[in-house]
Amino acid sequence: MKHLQKLGLMFSTCMIALTLSGCGGGGGGTSAGVTPAPTTTKARLFTSSWGDNTVRITNDVLTSASPASPALLAGGATGLDISGNARDDLAVDATRNLLYVGGNNSPTIRVWESASTLSGNVTPTRQITISGATAFSYARSPSLDSGRNRLYVTISTAAGERLAIFNNANTRTGVVTPDALVNLGVGVELQWMHIDAANDRLYAVEGSSPRLYVFNNVSSLVTGSVTPSRTITFTGLDLRDLAVDSARNRLYLSDRSGKVWAFANASGLTGTIADPAASAAASWAEGSAMGVIIDDMDRIWWWSDSAKSISMYTNASTLSGSVTKAPDKVVSGVVNNGYGFGIWLY
Repeated sequence: MKHLQKLGLMFSTCMIALTLSGCGGGGGGTSAGVTPAPTTTKARLFTSSWGDNTVRITNDVLTSASPASPALLAGGATGLDISGNARDDLAVDATRNLLYVGGNNSPTIRVWESASTLSGNVTPTRQITISGATAFSYARSPSLDSGRNRLYVTISTAAGERLAIFNNANTRTGVVTPDALVNLGVGVELQWMHIDAANDRLYAVEGSSPRLYVFNNVSSLVTGSVTPSRTITFTGLDLRDLAVDSARNRLYLSDRSGKVWAFANASGLTGTIADPAASAAASWAEGSAMGVIIDDMDRIWWWSDSAKSISMYTNASTLSGSVTKAPDKVVSGVVNNGYGFGIWLY
């Protein structure tokens, strides 16, 4: 799923001193209007899978040859072997070297330290079980604002879906009451989120729908109810994941009905986009596109619902129209029916 970026590393859901991009949730983490200098040359890839309940961690995925085989985080001690539990998003905090993994069958977020070197049947360093979440429900689309050390998760409660917010995310453990429990006022399950930390916005998509909701001043949300600052309806699309490039003000969407899309003016889009093909800055044909991320080096990454590989294009913001050239890189063997996805640049 899934929504940093999804390593909203993109993250930024997940970026600060070290550059990060992931998930479910995915997108930029730099100041708006500032193009980051290309200071990093390597990328570490994190993927979570509903195909085999495994998190894969692949180092140096940008090498010209095939990268090394991924390290596998799997087994009973991980807690990821619950049926369907690893199907949701993940988030990586590169600054603190932490991995967060959510799930669809449990109100628990599992957290591992030493994320960059994880391998094997490793027990989580800690677990955050959300007080007030419905039993056997979900802790969906974990998204990070690393700079503020805040974790955002969507959960099911007796009163309906809510956004749970945790301050001091790197220390929370056990059964935890959220610091804020927010009714986002849309009355539907929001399945993928992206935190645009540079502009203090939350973007969320309603799974299998054409609607995207935007909430301003997300760091100021408190327990209670809000309404979306903007609602964008992309006519004819079946949205899944999203990412925002804060530096270039571009919105990226994956669409299970057939494409990956880029739209200019992410901060201003609103209302109904009646003809996405005419409004998009660029698009890529990709069949059933599940996830998308844009990293701070202006690279777009995506994968399909049942794919065993990821595709990547460099200089994404310079591409326009219907992009027909081959990907700059396709990496196989690093994902198995992936939902969560994150990039850690180093």
